[in-house]
Amino acid sequence: MAPGYGISSIGSYANDPYFMYALNSYNPNFMGTQQATSQQNTQQTTQPAATVPAIDTTSVSIDPTFKGSPKSSDDGISTGSLITGGLLIAGGALACIKAYKRGDGTGLKKMLNGFKQYGQKFLGSSADDIAKNAANKADNVANKVSNIIKNGGKNLKECTVKNGVDDIVFKNGEISKIVQKTETKVKNITSVSLPSGINSSSKDVHLDHIERTIHLKNGKDYKVILDKNGSITEAFHGKNKIDVNSVEGLADAAQTYTKELKGIKLTLPDKNGVPTDYTRAYNIFVRNGEVVDATYLEGSNTKHLFGDQLKQLQEAIPDEIAKFGRAKNGYGLTPQECIYEYTGANRRYLFNGNTRKVTEAYDIRKTELTSPKKVDAYLEKHNLQNIKTDDKLPENLNVSSATYESSTGNIYTIEDGKIVRIKLKEGCEITSRKGKKYTFGAGETITPKDSRIDIWQGGMNINQKDYQAVLELLK
Repeated sequence: MAPGYGISSIGSYANDPYFMYALNSYNPNFMGTQQATSQQNTQQTTQPAATVPAIDTTSVSIDPTFKGSPKSSDDGISTGSLITGGLLIAGGALACIKAYKRGDGTGLKKMLNGFKQYGQKFLGSSADDIAKNAANKADNVANKVSNIIKNGGKNLKECTVKNGVDDIVFKNGEISKIVQKTETKVKNITSVSLPSGINSSSKDVHLDHIERTIHLKNGKDYKVILDKNGSITEAFHGKNKIDVNSVEGLADAAQTYTKELKGIKLTLPDKNGVPTDYTRAYNIFVRNGEVVDATYLEGSNTKHLFGDQLKQLQEAIPDEIAKFGRAKNGYGLTPQECIYEYTGANRRYLFNGNTRKVTEAYDIRKTELTSPKKVDAYLEKHNLQNIKTDDKLPENLNVSSATYESSTGNIYTIEDGKIVRIKLKEGCEITSRKGKKYTFGAGETITPKDSRIDIWQGGMNINQKDYQAVLELLK
């Protein structure tokens, strides 16, 4: 599973403005971060930049008083095209972004090594150490968002913390109620179907786990269960539960994702050994963020990339590689492998992402605790008396949703530790150097499907500070 290097994993660098601008060139904390196009990725070079071009400080015109109605002029611009389109970025920030794009290595390590080319100091820590530390923390980001409870105060309009199947609901900085739930598994699952209109992309549906069927060279099929972070939880041969590590190659196969990507340009030796540019489609195999194999067709023959060729491929498409194994983007996972959860009024469903067939269902009985005495008794029973003041939530708890009003009046909706929607208090208009105008109306909601989120939060300093302040609460 490719780790997501979010701001919650960066630690002391969150206060470095150059670092933050560079990090926003690919921001996994926001689910709407756009996929870079193959054409953009193939134009990246693996050589470090020799110079930093001057910045045209007249490249952006902004009307901060604009309060027009929402109007879409979005042409699908991604973070990459935002940078190349010439929106105003501080000189130091551009150097950091160029370092990230052109540094050695991959992922966060690539970004940090790139920074070193421009004389950045990292408190004595090596890029390897920082990248390793970030990777170790990234998988637990949902358990580290208690800052929003501890420091959100009255701006935290509503927040739901899941304790198993129970919900602890905060409103205006205080616990308003605890919803206890008891579940009874539905035995006759063949008679259960999803409510009409519910599918894997519905608002209240979340990925629960991944079920992969692995066919090994020994001729046997195995079913492997992975959680939504890609960690193996169970393995089966037929109906028999097995230790995944007892079968050679099973764990690696279960956590290797493959997808065909087209239009990738690489410089490879031709049949005479002469370096030649080739643009091809590659079937790419990724494990834990590393390209472990890549094949392509030459006539009717399947060819493999090896050694430095695989490294060149990895460096050519770092943004794409980072998405492998992520169900929402579909990189390396087929819909039938994804098992989603939907909870209605009185029943919880687990269903196949491809067929909508219900695989498990549970009837739910709810009991609401609202009196201070009952709330305190519940918190004491579950050892959660310090839920509002502890540095982080216990590992079995996570903030499943929250609504937060920033100091500028923007309303942020947070789910599973990520910003998923922003309702804007004020309108504005941002114009790129090429004259492209992006209009944001007062009261407009920017969602993960709207690529203009990068433009909104990167085009004005006040927006940038507002967005970063909320991300700080998600650390």
